[in-house]
Parts: sequence; structure tokens; C-alpha cells
Amino acid sequence: MQQTYAVAISCLLLMFGELFACQPACAIERTESGEPEEIPGESACFHSGDSTASFLGIDLRDGLLSEWIPKSDHRNTGFLDFNYYWDNRDFNVLTINAGAKLPCQFEYFQFVNYTSPFGAPSQLEDWNDFFTEIHLRRPIASEHRLLAHLDWNLMWADGGFTDEVGRFGIRWRLHDTAGPIGDFVTDTLKLSYSLTFHVLEDDGSGWQMEHVFRKDFFGGLMYVAGFADHNVNDGFGDSDWVAESQWGVKLGGNLYAVAEYRYNSFLPARVRSGWGFGIEYFVPLK
Repeated sequence: MQQTYAVAISCLLLMFGELFACQPACAIERTESGEPEEIPGESACFHSGDSTASFLGIDLRDGLLSEWIPKSDHRNTGFLDFNYYWDNRDFNVLTINAGAKLPCQFEYFQFVNYTSPFGAPSQLEDWNDFFTEIHLRRPIASEHRLLAHLDWNLMWADGGFTDEVGRFGIRWRLHDTAGPIGDFVTDTLKLSYSLTFHVLEDDGSGWQMEHVFRKDFFGGLMYVAGFADHNVNDGFGDSDWVAESQWGVKLGGNLYAVAEYRYNSFLPARVRSGWGFGIEYFVPLK
């Protein structure tokens, strides 16, 4: 547990300490449940004629690998998102979400949940459990008219009371799909929605469908966002669900008041569902 805990925290610190230290100030917003998206009309400020082959303070452009490093006008963007909740099942949760757009069309997303003991919501310093997921994505064929809305998705998850698992699959961004489906999701529903099929799991437990959505209201003053993980074991009749839906209201700047409904069929029946209430602070990294 402690080793995985250290890996998760180190990943956040390394990815977002050095990676954004010298980036230009440009606008960024979230899509779906907190993932980064360049604001239309502002994306030009991310472009430059310089190649960006530097990562974590290591610049590969002047070494033996320089001939294999393609020229790129990419500029890294990302975010950190801090959430603190009191849950009506008598515990507290601190959630850190992090995301980034990386070179070569890769995208990174991670969240870490730290949970206090059940029945002890006031003991803020006594976190007895954590759970983290790390996603690494890349478009399958971003220039192809039929495949442009599909991504490869590699996921790794682990927690204090859960087994480590790696998953591989395909993410379908319905809101980026050309044609009637994309028009309905984007123009009619005004929704960002993606569906990931994790068809391979390294623990042999089955497969998973992950639904992720986000919808903004009143010019961004309010939003609804969340996810639903459908874990299929031996068949659809033997399934488990983990789902969260969060309502956020902007208090000012990047500070939000939030309420979140949670359901987890892996938990005992008496504590499978509950409500979390708290605050959220969103930090764009530019």
C-alpha cells in the first residue's frame, strides 16, 4: 500500500511540477468530469515554432536522440482539481484530480481519493484508505474521418483495500463524433460524453464500460459531471457498478460548492450509496 501511495503522489508532483513551470499563460477549461480542453479561439496561443522535447527538466534535443525527435509546436496544458467532502455515511474524502495534454497527442488523467475511517468524520488527519486511477490516452487516428473520435486508453488502478488492476481499451468521444450522434450529444443535449470499453484486464476478472459526462449551465456558473463504471464479471447478469454524479455551483473565481451522489455495489449493502458535500478548487496549469 505504501509503495503504491508513493507512486501516485510522485506521479502528480513530477508531472505537474516541472512540466508546466515555463509554459505561457493561456486559457484552459475542463470537459467531461474535469479533463482539460483548450477554449475555442484561444488555442493559437499554445503554438510556437520551437520543438518541445524537454520533460521533467531533461532536454533531449541536443543529444544522441535528437535526430529521432520530431519537430512539434505542442505546448503542454493541464489542471489540478482539489475536492474535500463530508459524506453522510460519516467519513471524509479528499480527492485530487489531475490532467494534462502531452506531446505526440498523448493525454494523461489521474485521480486520487483519500478517505478517513467510517464513523470518524472529524479526524481529518487520519486517512486510512486511498484509491487511485491513472489513464494514458492517445487518438487511434486523429486525421481519419471515421476514427478521429476514438482513443486508445490504458488504465492502471490500485487502492488500500482493492486489488491492483491494469485495463486496456478504446474510448469513444461521442461529443466529437461527426454526424447525427455527435450533433445530438453536442447540439441538442449540450453534453460532453465519452464511453470507454476496457476489453482487456490483467487480473482476468472480466471487462468494464466507463461512462463519463459533463454539462455546464448558465455560462459556467453551474455544472453537472460524473462517471459510471459498469464492471462486467461473468456476464451482464453478474455486474457491479461504481457511479458518482457531482453538482457544482461557482462561488467565485475557481472555487465551487459541490454536492455528490455516490453508489458503489462493491460495498456492504448498508453503505453502498451516500451523499458528499464540500468544496472544490480548480487550478489551471498553463
